[in-house]
Amino acid sequence: MKRLIKNSIICFLTLVCFIQANAQRIIKKTEAIRSYSNIKINGLADEEIWSKCPVASDFYQFQPINGKPSKFNTEVKICYDNSAIYIFARMYDPYPDSIPKELGVRDEQELNADYFNISINPFNDGIHEFVFAVTSSGIQLDFKSTSGEYDETWDAVWQSAVNIDSLGWCAEIEIPHAAIRFPKTLGKPWGVNFWRAHQRSQEISCWNKVDNSNSESGNQSGEITGFTSIVPPLRLSFMPYISMYLNHYPYNIVGKENMSTSINGGMDVKFGINESFTLDMTLIPDFGQVQSDEVVLNLTPFEIKYEDKRPFFTEATELFSKADLFYSRRIGSIPIDYFNIQNKLSDKDSIVKNPIETQLINATKLSGRTAKGLGIGLFNAISGNCYAEVQDKYGNKRQMLTQALTNYNIIVLDQVFKKNSYVSLVNTNAYYDKGGRMANVSGTEFKLANKNNSFAVFGNAALSEKFDSVNSNALSGFKTNISYGKISGRFKFSLTQSILSNHYDVNDLGFLEFNNSLQNTAVVNYNFYNPFYKFMSLLNELRLDHSNQYMPYHFENFELKTTTTATLKDFSTLTVMLDLIPFENYDFFEPRIQGRYLRKSSSWWVYTLFSSNIRKKVIWEANAGYLNGKGDFKDSFWWDAGPKFRFSNRFSISYNLSIDHEWHDIGFAAFDLTNTNHVYMGKRDVRRIENNIGLNYIFSKSVSLKLVSRHYWSTVDYQSFYDLQNDGSITPSAFNQNLNNSFNAFNVDFLFSWRFAPGSELNFVWKNQILTSDNKTFIPFSENFTNTLKSDQMNSISLKISYYLDYHYLRKKASIK
Repeated sequence: MKRLIKNSIICFLTLVCFIQANAQRIIKKTEAIRSYSNIKINGLADEEIWSKCPVASDFYQFQPINGKPSKFNTEVKICYDNSAIYIFARMYDPYPDSIPKELGVRDEQELNADYFNISINPFNDGIHEFVFAVTSSGIQLDFKSTSGEYDETWDAVWQSAVNIDSLGWCAEIEIPHAAIRFPKTLGKPWGVNFWRAHQRSQEISCWNKVDNSNSESGNQSGEITGFTSIVPPLRLSFMPYISMYLNHYPYNIVGKENMSTSINGGMDVKFGINESFTLDMTLIPDFGQVQSDEVVLNLTPFEIKYEDKRPFFTEATELFSKADLFYSRRIGSIPIDYFNIQNKLSDKDSIVKNPIETQLINATKLSGRTAKGLGIGLFNAISGNCYAEVQDKYGNKRQMLTQALTNYNIIVLDQVFKKNSYVSLVNTNAYYDKGGRMANVSGTEFKLANKNNSFAVFGNAALSEKFDSVNSNALSGFKTNISYGKISGRFKFSLTQSILSNHYDVNDLGFLEFNNSLQNTAVVNYNFYNPFYKFMSLLNELRLDHSNQYMPYHFENFELKTTTTATLKDFSTLTVMLDLIPFENYDFFEPRIQGRYLRKSSSWWVYTLFSSNIRKKVIWEANAGYLNGKGDFKDSFWWDAGPKFRFSNRFSISYNLSIDHEWHDIGFAAFDLTNTNHVYMGKRDVRRIENNIGLNYIFSKSVSLKLVSRHYWSTVDYQSFYDLQNDGSITPSAFNQNLNNSFNAFNVDFLFSWRFAPGSELNFVWKNQILTSDNKTFIPFSENFTNTLKSDQMNSISLKISYYLDYHYLRKKASIK
């Protein structure tokens, strides 16, 4: 009977897959005209060439009523020369005085302003797009899109200007050929779409019709012809920098200065090998001005993954992200033996200096795509030897290696075909100079979709290997992840199986929380994308997860989750999520010993999120949740809320307060030092309070001031301890130590930024950081905050100037002289 039901379900899903509309998608076309005269970017169509260009118009709504004609007329024209592509767009508006014009920093998306953008795909592969956008207040945004996933860290050097007149507003854009990559063979159509956001009506419209039930819009673009005679200039640019630092930290060590100064210099280089491939290099990079991490107290058995905010490692890295094998913060991060130095010392030794980051010497990346859709990426980085300085009882100092000189490499091949499918091959390698240690990972990622991009099989797989000079046999592991589903339309579904073997490890150059897992997932969506009743849209999802330990095979968990997100007609959003774990489950990670596990009771939780219309002067976001763990396992309650005050088009302040309280949580406490297989668990109350304040003042579209302040306080109060039994149960224990913890992280980041020329910036940054930890868990918030501010703190004041030098621009200037 079970087999009959299973076969019936398979047959039904197979039938659904083949019942689909065969209607051909309409592809709109326009043409770019070659210009033989100079074009001044001023937001005015005052050059003769604009009167000769064909007009792309008749936009369709993307939202609120998908596929209907736009309520507002938009006209776009394109021309080009050997230096750049030029776009002129007129956005008609019957009430031009009401066009919103909030200012912001570059790439800021949630502004109260209208937007125009162009999504351009020179290879017309339906997957990879360059997106350039400008707001009605003149703020630039740019990013890359790959199969609906956005790389918002990518920054190009381009020009734009806007103008508001009696008919609405206009945008004029110049995109240098050096900013994009295009096939060497010209004459074929490029993929293109134009988008407009009208803030007052919350209408988003596009030139070529896009089905908003499919998250991938790139393969629904129109086409542009006319690029037949481009003679691109040499693509070569330099960005030298100089930075000066004044740092203060009270080391309180005799003979060691608390104040230090430094002057640094380096350079980024971009070289266009041809129209399609670009070489990027950074020499002696300086990332001291990146925003501080949001440090938290980690009680989990897993590593915390922090976002990489270093520009070189975030820009144009979409190829290197294939198969999820690259975590850029591994490069120039905490040395491998940073935490092991203390264990290697005698009682009379002390650590004088232990650098928390390895020194990055250089990094290089080569990436591009051939005319036949083959993407090629090469990445290399080298970090130098890192040493801790140690002092013995006689005052003699010596160095101890915490990480040897390390060479990191990535190779990627990514073939695109049929405008909606691709197959990628990836290899990552980390080699440590001393000890002969090497980690090698080879993987693949793929997506195979039907012609209409409505059904697809997608996934990834990888094999990891680790070698050293002692063991001749490599330690190998693997992962597989494969999904099949319907990816467009009101009804969607996906079926996924993911396997991580017990020896799979990519953490030398990638990021993996845990391995030894087998998980099956089923997801069903039923969505309403167009307005009805009081809703603008209504998105519904049902998700089932069943997980097991891979080896030895053992049940872990079964989870059922439902999520509903409603966008109301006042353009506020409400999300409600329900989660149920109906059976007893097994946690194989909390004990921190392979083969041991903790039995947990069934539980359920509910979560809700509300966000108001971003057009308002005061914007609210709030969420709250409650978790009920049956039996002796944790209950918790959390909420997070805060307003953003928009005082003017230049000035805004945001505040957020987050409170999280877990009580009678059962978790790892300690190992028995006399019996390493004996684990103590603890029942604890965990409280977290976090305050965030953000201030933005925008002097102009090129000058801004930003201040971010964060205070995070987490306390852990142990009430009782238990012995973990071999069957996963716990029994009262005689173990009794004060493991209570009160952890504070306080940060202030102040940034003054002046973009004084295209691609060139002056940044003044003040960073303040305080990290404290003790066992005072029962003190008032005000007393804790006062004590935190009185603690030792790190202060850094820096000035960094980077200047963009383009070979073509310099040559033009020289010829004029």
